[in-house]
Amino acid sequence: MSKRSQRLGRGLDSLIGTTEFQTPAPTVPTKPASEPLAAPATAAPSGPAVQSIPLDCIEANPFQPRQQFDDAGLAELAHSIKTDGILQPITLRKVGAKYQIIAGERRWRASRLAGLQEVPALVRQASDDDMLVLALVENIQREDLNAIEKAQAYDALRKTLGLPIEQLAGRLGQDRSTVSNYIRLLELDESIQLLIRSNQVSMGHARAILGAPEEHRIRLARQVVEQDLSVRAIERQVQLLRAGVPTAKTAEPRPHVKQLEDRFTHALGARAKIKEGPKGKSGRIVIYYRTLDDFDRICDRLSVDTEEL
Repeated sequence: MSKRSQRLGRGLDSLIGTTEFQTPAPTVPTKPASEPLAAPATAAPSGPAVQSIPLDCIEANPFQPRQQFDDAGLAELAHSIKTDGILQPITLRKVGAKYQIIAGERRWRASRLAGLQEVPALVRQASDDDMLVLALVENIQREDLNAIEKAQAYDALRKTLGLPIEQLAGRLGQDRSTVSNYIRLLELDESIQLLIRSNQVSMGHARAILGAPEEHRIRLARQVVEQDLSVRAIERQVQLLRAGVPTAKTAEPRPHVKQLEDRFTHALGARAKIKEGPKGKSGRIVIYYRTLDDFDRICDRLSVDTEEL
């Protein structure tokens, strides 16, 4: 392993730190812009002091691989910050007259929504390589990343550290197959990756599609979305394709059914599909949503009280 890899791969504690507060652990009070901040808490003697840093002096991590921040999640965190304050300081590095975030970008964004002027922070030294590695590791460990964001984070971290997948997986405490499966998603066409980002194609579907000849992958992804096919159904199609057996193409809905789908989609502001049963005498209507906000909005359109569901 190179010296560069050893340096970059040191424990996160050296940068993010494990500062422990005295028992009982004090919280760092934060107030809206209209109220002054209380004096900042101090860290235990073994760590740096917690400082109050103006939000206007803080910049996002320029090496942040995360591309999407859930608005509903940020709003919920902002409400929590207004009520209870920031319980864990943000970690920063000094760059000229500004500070850049090493860890805690969601807390920083939510604090802005909450109307704070300052946030509690630990200021540490970190190189550009350190910033990239820490941002990648922090994001990989989050559960709400979509599969493509996680794949890109694994791949960038692998390239930065110069490690083979097996060693990278060991460093992160992950199975080799898990890391490899995520990175392989980047082999898929960009149009398929967009469907994965929007949760229209699941990780299981994507893994199955990767087993198909490249020229059939986009069609299979469209079938997942348009026909609501299971992972097992896609796996069967892939097996047939690999055996050289032609598979059925996506069945187009009858014109009047397509018109009804379009009307449902327009009325609800969400994609809707009509699945006809045998001889068109039965079936189901499927309405797709991506977030809980989408779900609530659809229920409002239908005049349904979600608390009763």
